[in-house]
Amino acid sequence: MFSCQFAAQNHFYSITGLALLLASAVFSQPAATGAGTGVFVKGTKITMVPPEAFVPAGNFAGFQQEASGASIMVVSIPAPYETIAASMNSQGFASQGIVVDNTEKLQISGLPGILMSGSQKAHGLTYIRYSLIFGNEKESIIINGACPDKSAGVPAKIKASILTTVYHPDVLIDPVAEADFELDTKPSQLRFAGNVANSLIFTMDGNLPPEVADKTMLVAAKSFSELAVSQQKEFATRRLQGLPMTIEKVISTDSVMTDSLAGYEILAEGTSRETGIREFVLLHILYGESYYYLMVGTTEKETILPRLKTVIRSFRRKKP
Repeated sequence: MFSCQFAAQNHFYSITGLALLLASAVFSQPAATGAGTGVFVKGTKITMVPPEAFVPAGNFAGFQQEASGASIMVVSIPAPYETIAASMNSQGFASQGIVVDNTEKLQISGLPGILMSGSQKAHGLTYIRYSLIFGNEKESIIINGACPDKSAGVPAKIKASILTTVYHPDVLIDPVAEADFELDTKPSQLRFAGNVANSLIFTMDGNLPPEVADKTMLVAAKSFSELAVSQQKEFATRRLQGLPMTIEKVISTDSVMTDSLAGYEILAEGTSRETGIREFVLLHILYGESYYYLMVGTTEKETILPRLKTVIRSFRRKKP
């Protein structure tokens, strides 16, 4: 998906020590009183006026236009704006293959923000990209807009839509209820701690990052976009290697069947790139026809692994 989103999330990885890779499905709902013609992006605290012919996205928070391949994605990160904004610069974007053409300072609902515009070559096309970053001392919001440069008039519509953003700090969000799956965490003592891009994060003490000695975390999410994976075992291994830790030993790799979905479960040991401390990691990935669910648990204490397995294997999709 959007490179600038991953750049921000990678910065967040250095804070929490765990990759938060994906997000669950979202839809829109009518705007709150006073929001004008904007609509809430469900699962977020913002309203926007979507561009004409854009519809709510099926697998991420935002809007999309299938005909042009254009999209607007909203990502919420529970980290201070100053921290996230410091990592969102031309050098950081360049490392993702994005050329930044312009940077504007602005305010969104009285909060400081930055709007960056640029371009990126991917899949044989050149994309026009916009990234709005704003927030406060507790939360940062990133809104990414992108479309092929041959989409006449669409880039201007995306920028105009992004600039209609209104932040509603008092809106209560329940990411667990928004997800289209559920986990039974009661027997494990794991508690919901927060979310990044609608990925659900659980820790033993409910804090993010965890403050308990074992640093146990569990992240569960659904893939952003539709994707049919053919080499499923290899794909699972790449996901493992993509975590913010150096994998030193793969203990086991097993095929699994959870909630009628086939997949793989990998148990490994490695060293956290954030702390330098040795950790166990349990990766469980389940494949649908055009999507997948990913659950990643990490802990410094081997005896907690059975609890993580129990929670992960309690995975169930919610009935429509």
